[in-house]
Amino acid sequence: MRTYLRVFNPLVALLIFILCSFAAMKEDKDKPVVIGNVVAGGIPTYFFAKGMFCGVALILLGKILENQLGHHDR
Repeated sequence: MRTYLRVFNPLVALLIFILCSFAAMKEDKDKPVVIGNVVAGGIPTYFFAKGMFCGVALILLGKILENQLGHHDR
């Protein structure tokens, strides 16, 4: 469980952030990636914020669980 919390959980959070950021920058399959879409507002900003929120929430919940598992070892 500790290997998951220390290695895989941050990698999954980073993957979610990257996928949501890519979805925010890529409007359509025929259009190029535009970084300015993130600050333009609307749906791209929503996807970027969702990626940030989900990534941070995963990392924080993993740290809380890791801390709780540490208390039971004592």
